Amino acid sequence: MNGGRIAQTPRTTLRRRADRGCRDRTAIHAIVDEALVAHVGFMEGGVPVVVPVFPWRIDSWLYLHGAANSRLLAQVASGNELCVSVALVDALVLARSA
Repeated sequence: MNGGRIAQTPRTTLRRRADRGCRDRTAIHAIVDEALVAHVGFMEGGVPVVVPVFPWRIDSWLYLHGAANSRLLAQVASGNELCVSVALVDALVLARSA
């Protein structure tokens, strides 16, 4: 599905600087299409794990590069919840204080 908005849920509600967020599906697809790296988080044995991956999108499906025997794809196959973070970096904002 192209166009429209992504549904808001308790897990996807923006809390900090919500005015800077966007739920427009076209804008989100453009971000995923341009991103070179995504980070996928999951719990493994009670420990949080974050794995960098190469993402790509076909229609509304997000694909992640990974080896067939990787622990990331094992998590996907098991149906466990994942967290995917994609960011575009086009500038740095620095402060004088550390």
